[in-house]
Amino acid sequence: MAVIPAIDLLDGHVVRLRQGRYDQVSDFGDQPERVAQGYREQGATLLHVIDLSAARDGRRPARHAAIIRRLVEGSGMAVQVGGGIGSGTTCAPPSTWAWRGCWWARWRPSSRP
Repeated sequence: MAVIPAIDLLDGHVVRLRQGRYDQVSDFGDQPERVAQGYREQGATLLHVIDLSAARDGRRPARHAAIIRRLVEGSGMAVQVGGGIGSGTTCAPPSTWAWRGCWWARWRPSSRP
């Protein structure tokens, strides 16, 4: 069994919703890159990011798109993104990223398949 850590984003903050309720939020701050770094330091190779703002509002906020880009490019982990995805074009990354569905990973030239 693999354990895949997750970061839930809501209005730029790392959060947990109690039973999926937006009115019952535990806020863990506004530094998702630091949270991801902690997971990586503990040996994680995959990261699941849920964009709760996009799921709630039907569109990904530009701030979250930037956060997700930084996580994909800088975390050292493959990143899966969920929340607010209505089509393949919603999750399609730039051409320099490899993806299957909404699994995103930035390939280093030496590791490119």
